[in-house]
Amino acid sequence: MSAIFDVVKRGIVSSDLERSEITKVSQLHGPAGVVRRSTIADANQRVKSIFRFKRARHILTMISLVALFWGMPQSSLAESLDVREEFENNEFDREQWKMDKVAPEVGTVEVTDGALHVVIPPGPAARPQFHFGSKFRIKGDFEATVDYRISSLPNPTKEFVNLEIIASGPQGMAHLARSNLHDAGEGFVVFHLPFEPSKEKQTWKFTKGDAKKGRLRIRREGETVLYSQSTDENEGFQHLAEVKYGSGPIDKIQVGFSVMGETTKPYDIQIDNIEITSSNETFVAAVKKTSTALFHPLSLIGIAVLLAGLATIGFLIWRLR
Repeated sequence: MSAIFDVVKRGIVSSDLERSEITKVSQLHGPAGVVRRSTIADANQRVKSIFRFKRARHILTMISLVALFWGMPQSSLAESLDVREEFENNEFDREQWKMDKVAPEVGTVEVTDGALHVVIPPGPAARPQFHFGSKFRIKGDFEATVDYRISSLPNPTKEFVNLEIIASGPQGMAHLARSNLHDAGEGFVVFHLPFEPSKEKQTWKFTKGDAKKGRLRIRREGETVLYSQSTDENEGFQHLAEVKYGSGPIDKIQVGFSVMGETTKPYDIQIDNIEITSSNETFVAAVKKTSTALFHPLSLIGIAVLLAGLATIGFLIWRLR
């Protein structure tokens, strides 16, 4: 019975495979209780193989779990937020921002000369609106700004042409636009669209202005959203309006590009800086420095290691039978 005692001493009698090996060794005893040395050596070798198999299984499992954990998108809670997109190296952070696909017949969107450059050619009718927007959510107070340069903002035959910054969430949409209205001309438009069950009223306000370069700003303090614009950093911001919005979450901040009527001249605008800040502790990043895909490459590595481990385990089980 020394072979069985050796197995117990190694402390690995917990698995079904180990118990089966003990049974096999026990069955090798003859009527006189004699065990062949070669049989005992073979049993010991099997037990060592089981021990190596268990250790390899644990290592493979740990590697797979670590790779899968680090590869998956992570949510985070931050005490403050300062997300700035300056289109450095003619790129933007695709983990933080998303650009809508634009059909060639609608217009072109390129990141050139350190700016997002949008051109919509003249046309006989309205074109679909498209956006450059965030992939994260905001709770609490915040400030969002966009810096723009206008080469051409044509006057449409009807409706409007806009460059706008939009904050949207379950309670509504807060818009601030540098606009050209077919009947009122160039200026700034504040538009607040509350969603049900909010009892707040829809707000629309137009302020004359023909700035070709400047900054649009939306800021929330408590439940109030304040709208302002600046054409000179040294002169500060011009207050345009304030509206009760609510303190609910903001799902995304977007920069929108709109041509909603016939135009005879191109729409040509550059965006060279977008900044979103918050000092509120309830800021939650739904996607922060993570891959936009379902799995990060590290996750794929983890899956590959896991599959290889399962195959190895299957092979070892087959060999040990």
